[in-house]
Amino acid sequence: MPGLGVDISNYTGSITGEQVACLRERDIVFVVIGLQDWEVAMSQEKTAKRGGLQTQRYATRPQQIVGRDFIWLDVEEGCITSSSELRLAAELCESQGVPWGIYASASSWARYMGDNIDFKSQPLWWAHYDGIPDLVAGWEPFGGWEKPTVKQYRGTTVVCGVSVDLNVR
Repeated sequence: MPGLGVDISNYTGSITGEQVACLRERDIVFVVIGLQDWEVAMSQEKTAKRGGLQTQRYATRPQQIVGRDFIWLDVEEGCITSSSELRLAAELCESQGVPWGIYASASSWARYMGDNIDFKSQPLWWAHYDGIPDLVAGWEPFGGWEKPTVKQYRGTTVVCGVSVDLNVR
């Protein structure tokens, strides 16, 4: 489904129902929640769902893969940084029946995965900080993907008192 979204992490901390309502008033329809701290993430997810936001998760390490909800595997510095680590994370998702996709910028993909196109059939959450909430503005293919599924178009921003990154799908 198209729409605007945000992603948050353990650094965001807890969010309130009022903040979620404020996000919805600004046409935010989805939130992607980082799994760096399980308790924080589950609290964020519960509040977001209660407020009517669609939720997904992202993992920076294979050991964070739990549950059955869609999960993005984070390919960037300090996260998943090799094809073997990405394959392990993908295998964990598949063995647990967890649908998954990949979060990466063109530069992080090139740095850590090289010219690997093995994952091109998975959805791509593309990090491209151009400030333009248009899914394909600035798109240049990499990793075998023809187009992204989600675009992260702005990094750390405060919206409704919540520290977020801004996304569009």
